[in-house]
Amino acid sequence: MSVNFNVVARVNPQKREDPPKYYASLKSIGKRNLRYIAKRISDKSTLNEIDVKAVLEGFIQVIPEILT
Repeated sequence: MSVNFNVVARVNPQKREDPPKYYASLKSIGKRNLRYIAKRISDKSTLNEIDVKAVLEGFIQVIPEILT
C-alpha cells in the first residue's frame, strides 16, 4: 500500500521574508461511504457486513459525545 502526496511550499505568515518550507499534502483518492468501509472490514474478518455497519454507525454517534 502506498500513500499518494504532493509537496507544497508554504510561507510563514508571520515571517513572509523567510524562504518557504515544504510539506507533504495527502492526495484524495475520492470519497468512500459507510457501506464500502463495512464491506472492506467484513471481507477481512468473521463479521458480516450488516454487523460491521451497525458498529460503525454506533461509533459515529458516540464519538461526538466522547470528544466534548
